[in-house]
Amino acid sequence: MSDKANDKVNVFLVDDTPENLGLLSGILRAAGYTVRMADSGRRALAMIESLLPELVMLDITMPEMDGFEVCRELKSKPSTSGIPVIFISALSDPLDKVKAFKTGGVDYVTKPFDADEVLARVETQIRLDRLRREMEAKNRELARLDELKNRFVGIAAHDLRTPLTALIGYSEVILEPGPADQARDHDMVKRIQRAAFFMLRLVNDLLDLSAIEAGSIRLDLAPTDLREILRSSVELHGTLAAPKRIAVELQDDAGPLLARVDEVKLEQVLGNLVGNAIKFSAPGTRVRVSLRRDGDWARFAVEDQGPGVPAHELERMFEPFQTTSVKSTAGEKSTGLGLAIVKKIVVAHGGEVRAESVVGRGTTFHFSLPLDPSRPNG
Repeated sequence: MSDKANDKVNVFLVDDTPENLGLLSGILRAAGYTVRMADSGRRALAMIESLLPELVMLDITMPEMDGFEVCRELKSKPSTSGIPVIFISALSDPLDKVKAFKTGGVDYVTKPFDADEVLARVETQIRLDRLRREMEAKNRELARLDELKNRFVGIAAHDLRTPLTALIGYSEVILEPGPADQARDHDMVKRIQRAAFFMLRLVNDLLDLSAIEAGSIRLDLAPTDLREILRSSVELHGTLAAPKRIAVELQDDAGPLLARVDEVKLEQVLGNLVGNAIKFSAPGTRVRVSLRRDGDWARFAVEDQGPGVPAHELERMFEPFQTTSVKSTAGEKSTGLGLAIVKKIVVAHGGEVRAESVVGRGTTFHFSLPLDPSRPNG
């Protein structure tokens, strides 16, 4: 480690002899480490739990509470159990070294101190501890991705089974021997089409979220007129909402708004949010979509007049595979992935997304995108 890197590394020294503390702290500070100290085991425990240093150097022979007891206390608490402990002592009995390791120590330095040895052992243990923590973090991420994969498989198997069964059933009706029934067959084909569209949407959502979770989301950023994308989405969804007699209204007071965004991904965000609003709105109501400028931000909102979502369900709406207790108004199916994808895309653009709702009055989804081209995206 360079001195500059050591600058942010906190080492805690515990020794009842002031001369030893002075010598060790001088060696470590000269190498760029930040040093904190205590002259007793009990005082050290309170300070270590508060400061959470990256390494503890602990004297064995101390009054009231020796180093072995202090180490056992540290290892017994979740907040301090992972901090590496190097024992320091004038004791040279191999049994003391064995006890030090059995108690939880990772290394052992004997007095009198050799500066080069002390620094080498400290640096080695800090490097090892950082590697351990990195490995644990990667293992947690792998476990999370494995769980997500299992959920993908489970959801896909469950949600695809129903429409597949329907497809088989409808096709069998059409293929039944006997005189053709054109009206019946036309209805069956429409049902087959709806089931196929749902399956396609589910597969696409699964692939999108899988790619995003794996860190392979790619944004094709280009200067884009946000108002044009919004108007296009409102026009499209106005047509889709017509059979439910739902009006999709545009409120655009922003003036020209250019931002570097991925146009396809932004259309996906608006499609999910506006489509969601239509899905959960009753016939004869309206969905209002708005855009305004707020400093260096473009603020979007999609507001419906649906039944609203209970407060305790709002927090988990953007998590994968989460559905609320609110039911769609025309039997539309949900993959439970749309809002999770929305959040991932907005955050990748450097933006923010949230929802607010009042039961009985409706739900509003807000998302913001940065207009400042110097702001990092993704």
